[in-house]
Amino acid sequence: MTVRPLNSQEQNRNDTFCAQFHGGGRLEIQNFNQPKQFGYNVVFEPEASQEDVFDNSGMKKLIDMALNGYACTALAFGQTGSGKTHTMTGPPQQLYEEEFEGGKHPDPDMVGLMQRSFTYLLQQAESVAGNKVIRASYLEIYNEQVIDLLNPNQKRYLQVRWSKNKGFYVENLFVAECESVDDLMAVLEEGQLSSLSI
Repeated sequence: MTVRPLNSQEQNRNDTFCAQFHGGGRLEIQNFNQPKQFGYNVVFEPEASQEDVFDNSGMKKLIDMALNGYACTALAFGQTGSGKTHTMTGPPQQLYEEEFEGGKHPDPDMVGLMQRSFTYLLQQAESVAGNKVIRASYLEIYNEQVIDLLNPNQKRYLQVRWSKNKGFYVENLFVAECESVDDLMAVLEEGQLSSLSI
């Protein structure tokens, strides 16, 4: 569980923070009636850095498992504005482009879990014996519909299927072979641009 800080709009309204952190994955939400307590494996407080989340969220373990042949998924779930995109990809790409055009580089501390995962994946893949092929796809599930963000000409909604050989898979999902972090970043950027235009 990642809890984001109050955003500027919330601060301007003088909203108050309703979460209290008790350690050990315990979180308490204050409401008008009585506090509600929740338990998680890990709770990342608003002060947690992107690096903290990457190092302690299990992402590295998922990547290691993927390199051993397991199908793995990292899923960000939450309501609109809860910080899913920021956690997964960092600040919006437009901010990066503006900073690059101005001669500045994005703050490396703000890089999201996806970019950190790409670097870790390729580092680990190089250290593992045998040939590894890295394939990437980018889909969005919105209102229970699957959208291929790398193939905008594709029929808008794709079907989830199951077979003995593949397990669950998305039929006709575009897959790109990637050999470098730059290749993976290109997939991420193209998918983000398609997501913004839908």
